[in-house]
Amino acid sequence: MTLYLTIIIIANIVIDILNVVFGCGVWYEIVLWTAFSTLVAFLIDLLLAVFIRKMPEKLFCPEKKIFTIFDFEKKLYEKTGIKLYKDKIPELGKYSGFRKNHVAEPKNPQYLYRFMTECCYGEVIHLISVPLGFIAMFCMPKALWLTSGVYVAIVNAILCILPFFVLRYNRKKLSVLYKFATRKKDKNV
Repeated sequence: MTLYLTIIIIANIVIDILNVVFGCGVWYEIVLWTAFSTLVAFLIDLLLAVFIRKMPEKLFCPEKKIFTIFDFEKKLYEKTGIKLYKDKIPELGKYSGFRKNHVAEPKNPQYLYRFMTECCYGEVIHLISVPLGFIAMFCMPKALWLTSGVYVAIVNAILCILPFFVLRYNRKKLSVLYKFATRKKDKNV
């Protein structure tokens, strides 16, 4: 979480400095509007997460066609350097009652299925947060939409798309574990 807050603060400072240097307004107004826009983007993400978590679990079944993970995705995520950043992204599963920072029961099919379902919830939340974050730019004066607001939205989009990549990358591995655990359980019955 500290890394994300640091990125947000640094991004806001850079956006503010560039706006002041290029004469896009009075410095204190730029700082206030950029901070306000960042807060709005955060609140949009938070409200979306709460709303989606209230939706029925049956909508987030990992075997639904919409949640299919394609073979090319693993290579795509690895090209983004996912192995370098996947463990640095904050895991907020503790707020929904299911931590996803490690696989606690790799041989338990019910646990693995639940883990994959939680990943599907997270994927939807993070993917929808990307375009909705652009709403925040409309909460500032029109003169700052393209010089400040759009950059706040882009930072928000990057901070949302990276967890989406991690969730999909990990869910592919979880599905392999799940198939193995299910076969093993079927053999023991």
